[in-house]
Amino acid sequence: MKTNSNEVIVKLSQDIFSIQMKWSLWYMPIVLLIYLGSMLFFPEVRETNIGLMNFYYEPSKVFMLVIGIIFPLAMLSHFVKYGITRKDYMISSAIASVGIAFSLMIIAAILSAIIQLFEMFSGAFDVSFIESQSNWFLPIVVLSIILICYNIAGWMIAMGFYRFGAWGGMGFIAIALVFIALIDILWERELSVLSTTYLPFSIPNLSLGWSIIGTAVLIAVGLIIIHRIMERVRIKLE
Repeated sequence: MKTNSNEVIVKLSQDIFSIQMKWSLWYMPIVLLIYLGSMLFFPEVRETNIGLMNFYYEPSKVFMLVIGIIFPLAMLSHFVKYGITRKDYMISSAIASVGIAFSLMIIAAILSAIIQLFEMFSGAFDVSFIESQSNWFLPIVVLSIILICYNIAGWMIAMGFYRFGAWGGMGFIAIALVFIALIDILWERELSVLSTTYLPFSIPNLSLGWSIIGTAVLIAVGLIIIHRIMERVRIKLE
């Protein structure tokens, strides 16, 4: 009996999500312990009143970038070997990426709500570049979207190395850095601050709506790049 493509995508999305979530469940307690230890034992950290959401978000960018690089390099050949099409793999990986990103931030929000019961952690929901007015919904959505972008950046790097080898992969690292820089300009604006010092022009702050639109465009461009590479790449079956 021929397996329906939608059924394959659902099952594969669940499998990829499960694998990556297991990695996340090792990573998240470590970050929580570091946060609690920093707030309890280092007064200078406590004085910054950094929120747990923000504290989780920063290393989560690296985490999503890394799994974006590692997972395709480790698992693409495996899935194709067992009959998964490139299209089904790509759709499933994208769905799993969304699930992981939102799961990380939802778990961070739940933990923030718990520790916010203690006065020391009163700013647990605060995120430096989001005006949330103590609303948990907006930080979850925005930070999750940014994490998805970091995963796509890692995915582009992985496919660059997979398709073009070492030198081509280095080129895709440069592309991914530009991709991440654009995300920074849309949201965190650290590069916007630097531009006022080192460039003859300044990058204007964007409204929430324009940032979301710009991010959606970047996500689409990133996925198109990945799709084009995957269409042409020779899968290395071992």
